[in-house]
Amino acid sequence: MPRQKSADQVETLRRQQAAITVKLKEAEAKAKRQAEEETSQRASIAGRVILAHMESLPHDPLSRSFLDLLAKSLTRKSERSLFPDLPASPTNASDAETSPDRSGEVTA
Repeated sequence: MPRQKSADQVETLRRQQAAITVKLKEAEAKAKRQAEEETSQRASIAGRVILAHMESLPHDPLSRSFLDLLAKSLTRKSERSLFPDLPASPTNASDAETSPDRSGEVTA
């Protein structure tokens, strides 16, 4: 088999590199989507467990703590309306107000 010329070899390697780069980006995107789905699933499962506990043992100290945490964290009326057992809403609560982001920091 004759040897490939250097220029041809470089071009072949560049095409392979481009194909690998595409595959790498696809794999990274898939891994990111999977990680986000797993995070969402964990949050959903944890939420269901907590809500089930609160419903089955509403006077349990842990249930009261969860309720207090929700009361402090939820500032939007639309969010608070999903939890009818919350204590009175904070002063001037509205959907336009700031609310905690995922890290717990309050954002504008």
